[in-house]
Amino acid sequence: MQKTTQLGSDRAYDILRSEHQPLDAIFAPQSIAVIGASEHEGSVGRTVLWNLISHPFGGTVFPVNPKRHSVLGIKAYPNIAAVPEPVDLAIVITPAPTVPSVIGECVDAGVKGAIVISAGFNEAGDRGAELEQQLLQHLRRSKLRLIGPNCLGIRPEDEPLMIQFHQTLSEESVYFRYFHLIKLSQRVAHERLTRICFIDYDREMALIADYRNPQTEQHEILAVGRLSKLHGTNAAEFAMLVSDRFQCRGLGTQLLQQLLQVGRDEHLERICAEILSDNGAMQRVCEKLGFQIYRAQDASVVRAEIVL
Repeated sequence: MQKTTQLGSDRAYDILRSEHQPLDAIFAPQSIAVIGASEHEGSVGRTVLWNLISHPFGGTVFPVNPKRHSVLGIKAYPNIAAVPEPVDLAIVITPAPTVPSVIGECVDAGVKGAIVISAGFNEAGDRGAELEQQLLQHLRRSKLRLIGPNCLGIRPEDEPLMIQFHQTLSEESVYFRYFHLIKLSQRVAHERLTRICFIDYDREMALIADYRNPQTEQHEILAVGRLSKLHGTNAAEFAMLVSDRFQCRGLGTQLLQQLLQVGRDEHLERICAEILSDNGAMQRVCEKLGFQIYRAQDASVVRAEIVL
């Protein structure tokens, strides 16, 4: 099975404590602007702001809303340029057509990182794809790091979504991922999901593919990818799991591309994985992205490795 590597805090192999930390603005921000902050009960803008102020992270929160002077009792600003202090992270929760210009304003203001929760981009057809290209144009002229769009990430409150995700997996998918069959009741046990959902970003990174149904506004996890630092090296091991309904549609390829980009951003030397010999689909995805496939002494397993 794929190994769970126990890691220490030695800076020599700690990917998020090295001197070069391009993702610190996202995972350890000192100031956050919530663009689209709202007092509307049940809205994402209100929930995000409330979570930040009710669970202090040690920094400052700036609500951004051009129609309000304050949100949840905190002074609000009409745009990111009006915020009086440098902003590490912008969380964007505005309608999709406004997001490219919002990100452009973030770039101009020197914001270091952004999470775009808003949906309505590539997944929404030609118009959404055009908006995503506009978004990319702003990113290409800057060093701003962005997660999204249509992104919420793995959080402890995602545990119910992880249970639903595991319910979509066939025995073959489970076997290919864990190298042996694990009962659903074991995979969705609270103790296990707690370990999965509480990510230690000092040692590993997890990304999810999240879909929001436009009619019901309910979220569904479609795939999960994880990058774990290997002890004593400047390398990491990846693992992925894609819902059966969305396999062979390119989703796994996109998720692995994102994990590779994280590795490059953190200046890793290589990324590897052990894959069952019978898992031809995963091997083809790896080869497509530049991995070399090596035969192991155990004929049932191959090793995929890419030098970054």
